[in-house]
Amino acid sequence: LHRQAGAAWLAERGIEVDAEQVIVTQGANDGLLTALAAVCRPGDTVLCEAVNYSGLRRIAHLLGLNLAGVAIDDKGMLPDALAEACHRLKPRAVVCTPVTHNPTGATLDGSRRRRLANVVRNADVVLIEDDINGHLAAMDAETLFGLAPEQTVYVTSMSKCVSAGLRVGFMTASQAMLPRLRDALYSANWTAPSLHAAIATQLIVSGGARQCVDAQRREAAARMAVARKYLGERVPSASAAYHVWITIDRSIRPEALCMELIKENILISPAHHFAVPGCALPNAIRIGLGGVESRSELEAALQVISAQLSPQTLTLGAIA
Repeated sequence: LHRQAGAAWLAERGIEVDAEQVIVTQGANDGLLTALAAVCRPGDTVLCEAVNYSGLRRIAHLLGLNLAGVAIDDKGMLPDALAEACHRLKPRAVVCTPVTHNPTGATLDGSRRRRLANVVRNADVVLIEDDINGHLAAMDAETLFGLAPEQTVYVTSMSKCVSAGLRVGFMTASQAMLPRLRDALYSANWTAPSLHAAIATQLIVSGGARQCVDAQRREAAARMAVARKYLGERVPSASAAYHVWITIDRSIRPEALCMELIKENILISPAHHFAVPGCALPNAIRIGLGGVESRSELEAALQVISAQLSPQTLTLGAIA
């Protein structure tokens, strides 16, 4: 029953698979761990965006994998850079977040999705698609799984688009990959998250999950609008997300800015939290928009952040 609900959930992203092709996980982090454990062996190289979700570094360390970054721009991973890295490093897998990448917020356009899928096919490597924000922000954007289903492990979760406390995710892959994925999952989690899975199933079947996604999308878009009000053109004009990535003036150290904001009980993340070993570190910060209950609280915090982003404002407080 849970897998049937998962199949229905994936169908909303244009992925049509049988229930038997769906694996239930304890969220997307669990899905990434499962996929990498199934595909890779200690010492293998895994490619990902040059700055990335910090949990991926922890997974790579746990599994003994070498994580290497691929250059990105404001649209996400660069196909030419991926092709060069595949040729030079001979990776076992590529992890890519095509929608609202964490931390940069970049979303691949259709042309780049197709080019990346072609690179992966030509290099004959496994692509792990982290579609954590797909239901929230992707709308009708085609998945990488849809472009390269034989080589892609698709991973998603309900935490970003329904509720952060709902630790349920779904995976799918080709029939050939499924046995390895199931074995890897059962090695870490003997059973699926039954209570959370039952809640997720009820929400999907009843239509409640879709209502939650619609509400979350409206709220995320509204909070992005608040961020644009105070942070200006640094914030994308057309997206629904709960985080923004801000490149700051070179005269400001992200760590110093974070320390100044802690004094105001405001927590943000400097770029080094997301750095992949060996990659250039951007002078940037990530601001979460969903950690406070109301938009008025968010607005008050962004006012302070905006003021601190002026180099003149931070000069005295940043001397250390």
